[in-house]
Amino acid sequence: MISLTDDISPISADMVGKAKASSLAEMMAAPTVGVYVSCNDPESQGKTAIQHVTAAGAVTLVDPKLYNVRSAVHEYGGGAFCVGPHGDGVIFTDFPSHVVYWLSKEKEAVQIFPAAATKSACRLADFKVVEGAIDVFLLAVMEDHSDPTNVQNSIVAVALDGTAKYRTLACGKDFYSSPCWDDSSQRLAFVAWDHPNMPWDHSVLYVTKESIDPSTSDQVPDAQPVTSTCHNDSFGVYSPAWFQGKLFFLYNQSGWYNIYKWEANTNGLKCLYPIDADFSEAKCGWMLGCHNFVFMGDKRMLVANYAPPPDSGNDDSSGSRLVFIDLMSGSVREYGRSCLPPHSISSLAYSDSEQALYFFGGSTSAPPAVWVWKTPGVDDSVAVPVFDPASDLFDADVWTHLKTAMSTPKHIKFPSPSSCNGLGYAYGHYYPPSLSSPEAKPPLLVKAHGGPTARTSTTFRLDIQYWTTRGFAVLDVDYGGSTGYGRAYQKSLRGNWGILDIDDACNGAKYCVSKGLAREDWLCIDGSSAGGYSTLAALVFRDTFRAGASLYGIGDLNALAQETHKFESRYLDGLIGPYPEMKHVYDERCPINFVDNLTCPVILLQGGEDKVVPPNQAEQMFEALSTKNLPTTLVIYKGEQHGFRKPENVSHALSSEYYFFCRVFGIQPQSEGAFHEIPIGSRIEL
Repeated sequence: MISLTDDISPISADMVGKAKASSLAEMMAAPTVGVYVSCNDPESQGKTAIQHVTAAGAVTLVDPKLYNVRSAVHEYGGGAFCVGPHGDGVIFTDFPSHVVYWLSKEKEAVQIFPAAATKSACRLADFKVVEGAIDVFLLAVMEDHSDPTNVQNSIVAVALDGTAKYRTLACGKDFYSSPCWDDSSQRLAFVAWDHPNMPWDHSVLYVTKESIDPSTSDQVPDAQPVTSTCHNDSFGVYSPAWFQGKLFFLYNQSGWYNIYKWEANTNGLKCLYPIDADFSEAKCGWMLGCHNFVFMGDKRMLVANYAPPPDSGNDDSSGSRLVFIDLMSGSVREYGRSCLPPHSISSLAYSDSEQALYFFGGSTSAPPAVWVWKTPGVDDSVAVPVFDPASDLFDADVWTHLKTAMSTPKHIKFPSPSSCNGLGYAYGHYYPPSLSSPEAKPPLLVKAHGGPTARTSTTFRLDIQYWTTRGFAVLDVDYGGSTGYGRAYQKSLRGNWGILDIDDACNGAKYCVSKGLAREDWLCIDGSSAGGYSTLAALVFRDTFRAGASLYGIGDLNALAQETHKFESRYLDGLIGPYPEMKHVYDERCPINFVDNLTCPVILLQGGEDKVVPPNQAEQMFEALSTKNLPTTLVIYKGEQHGFRKPENVSHALSSEYYFFCRVFGIQPQSEGAFHEIPIGSRIEL
């Protein structure tokens, strides 16, 4: 066997699992000082807690040993908590019970929905407390699973007295998100869309025509569209928020998600800062509760963050930027690394009491942490970190060793001709091996991200550094259809999924080989969810790679179109074509139908309770591969859904994939302590 490096990696699979299980989720300003932050707890099997973070440290508000702060609306969740009425504690939803609690300052959890000692098939998320002149209620998106074959979505106002009574404020559309309330006009704004669209394909911002009093009327109020309802426009809307009677939101009318304003008296839209960049995050549209901009009310200022799209051959060293828009004069100021040390910024929150700006910030060598800019907008001031949930995972010497061993990614643009109507190029982040290797050209792992309407990230990818510190190079591909490069690039995947994405992955690998960055006979590919489909399709329909790993990936498109959950049940209409009218195209792009084309080993890693990509997808692929006597292994992780959360399962999946590829390539693997190579040809449940 060949040894790739003389050095021992400082990154174990166990460390990757713990780091992922301590990640930050959501944040909002606390009523007094600091912020409330939801983050995963590695000591509680990756369950989510809520911490009150201030300059003095963090105090646990919601104990993960008692609750798991996580929503499941649209299955992907988000918007799992909000500040309680009059700033008293927090309201959150627990997973998997879907019970909504109000945990007050007295630490007594009151069940808000459903009523105590009752059960409900409804899930709530995207919370906002509305404090009216007479009544106080909880605004939320409701998803009713009473009939699993006909799930209903709506926006409701829920009583906070424990009766669980609610009034429907919006219904009739297939999906809803982002309800927000204007205290001055008593009007509701929200985003809605219908099948077969996804929210980035075509969603509409609505505002109720008149003021609402949820306590006095049971009639669903009429709402008027603010943005285009023409399906040919294909515009998406995210993150509406009211400020002083005006409605602000993200809209990609220009081809990029920029910040717009709507005023009732003019019924007109105005883009506040036209720029060829997205102010949206990769999770927008997928998850509820995204906060892409905030208001500094005392200064009448809107603050938003964006990352300039990386150019060809550019390492994008400038990182994320904050934009300050004066809502009175319209003047704009940008701030970068001189005031904001983190390379990536997300999830803004403004503390009115402190007049301080909080955000999540991280870099390639530092995990996301909570940062505070105590004097936002002051040129000679600098933001500082106040809470890092991963800091206690490893001691100081380990962190020092980690940072010195990490690979620095380089953003690349490479030619990518395709048989479909692609743009002729694609993007990716190339990570060279970070430790010395006796091999002149390293093996290359190509990664295909999930979604597919999403993008990859370079922020503290310990899962990638695991490979680079073992002598592998990694190419993390942003194939056609990825977000963050403008609407034209994103829409290039429409009708072309299973062609363009795999062409881009294969062409990215070939580009690295042509530049001497990888060894041609040591190419492998992996991906999760939609990226798992791209992986299987690349192995079946192309001959670029010698091995692959599919993590909860899609092998049978027909089964997915018929069995997946409501949110994505018509997603494939845009990616491939209407089903069943174009079933022949689905058949042509199903990896499971062309297993005879496979000539290389594949490892399959799957969650046992996955409702997005059901486990039978992996089971069918494993059976087909086994029948053909190809080297394969299937690992089912019991209790896991779509994506692995338990640290031990994250660790096991990563080390299993590493050992599998090493065996295929004849590479001597580094020791993984308690983890051992799993037998080829086996089906294992853990």
